[in-house]
Amino acid sequence: MLRTDSDMIPTSAALLIVGCVLLPMISTLDINMAVILPFDDARPFSVRKIRPAIEMARRRLEKDQVLSESTTIVFHYGDSRCHSAHGINSAVSLHMEYNVDVFLGPVCYGPALSLARQCIFWNLSIISGSAVSRDSILKKQITFSSFTDQRISTPCRTYCI
Repeated sequence: MLRTDSDMIPTSAALLIVGCVLLPMISTLDINMAVILPFDDARPFSVRKIRPAIEMARRRLEKDQVLSESTTIVFHYGDSRCHSAHGINSAVSLHMEYNVDVFLGPVCYGPALSLARQCIFWNLSIISGSAVSRDSILKKQITFSSFTDQRISTPCRTYCI
């Protein structure tokens, strides 16, 4: 017997409903976020100074029920030392150990630039606060498909290839 598309709609709809109802009950999703910041408290954006804001954002997501109950955001912290070599080393280590989904930081120019270059190959996103200015990217004619520069005073900018 030849089946038409209209015969398959109820089956597809049933699978979708079962998937939407049962999947959240039987599976969990961990979103692994690597936070690459200097551990040195002399820096204005050190982990100790920024971590409370990150935790506040996580609690807000939970309170507002933005994520499903089966979704957990896990933060992994690495020391950039505001140095390219240390920043990329922390990023690679965290990526390999935790299979990172997204990077927050680095906030210093050198490590941010190094990580932005590497994330092209990993196809991962970076969210950074004022790390690489738009002018410096345009001046050097560098574009990154996964870099978002988040500044407090201006709307979020995404630089795309």
